[in-house]
Amino acid sequence: MHKVFGVKENARYFDREGAYIIPVRGDTVGVVRTPKGWFLLGGGIESGESHTDCIARECLEEAGYTVSVGDTVCTAETYCYHEKFGFFHPIQTYYRGELIARVSAPTESDHEFMWVRYADIRGKMFLAMQDWALANAFGQPLELGLCRGKVAVLPHNTAWETAAEQTISTLRELLKGAAVDIQHVGSTAVRDISAKPIIDIAVGMHDLGDILAMNELLAEHGFAFRGQDVPEQYLYVCGGFDYRTHHIHVVLYGSEAWENYVNMRDYLNSHSGDARAYSELKLSLAEQYASDRTGYTNMKSAFISDILTKAREWKSE
Repeated sequence: MHKVFGVKENARYFDREGAYIIPVRGDTVGVVRTPKGWFLLGGGIESGESHTDCIARECLEEAGYTVSVGDTVCTAETYCYHEKFGFFHPIQTYYRGELIARVSAPTESDHEFMWVRYADIRGKMFLAMQDWALANAFGQPLELGLCRGKVAVLPHNTAWETAAEQTISTLRELLKGAAVDIQHVGSTAVRDISAKPIIDIAVGMHDLGDILAMNELLAEHGFAFRGQDVPEQYLYVCGGFDYRTHHIHVVLYGSEAWENYVNMRDYLNSHSGDARAYSELKLSLAEQYASDRTGYTNMKSAFISDILTKAREWKSE
């Protein structure tokens, strides 16, 4: 199984082959956390190394463990821009395997090895292709996330609802009583229509300032603060440097923004004709604006405005 991520530009890329291991114990997986985010154990292949040699060396450097490498899970590649290499084309192979024994302290001082529940880390790896590899290893190949700037619209997937429920549960635990309500919104929350595979969550607060004090805690759990994307809203995102899996919209509970998020979802779930028209519009625009997220969003605005008007009238009735 192989998958290509990213959009290939008309540029000369630096190709780098790598090998990685996915050690699984029950519902947990062994990964490393760095200042950038979560990564699988492994790395780029050095001259003369086999894939097994590479994984054995990297596991010692990153976690201090000896390792037994098993069968292949999948392979993937991505086209991206790297701060060090410029236009970068990593090609990675992922293996099942076991960590045998810890024999030394890791030599990579900024790498922290951890066993993490897959449900807690799903969709939060730094690289989209490593998220995809993990999903395949756990038998849950959910198509979730898009490279930044790219547009793709997929048929509705009921697993999106499960992913949203897990995220809402995590946010409730982190925010405790600070959030009045947390809802799955956006197109992934509308049954039977196509959507970009990015989960939208609306968090309703009595005071938007309350969440700012929790930014560090949220970041530790994969929710990165992105400021005010629109007035009187804060945006948090999940994903890595090259893609997004979740958008968390923090708004005042009961405000027009909160009502718009909830009303549009409920209206479309109750009006199949308008939902179908919205789905068809998005499919058409995704073909035209596959690499232009701004253009795609702008071309939907008139339709969305009309739906919001209908939703407010419907709700008032």
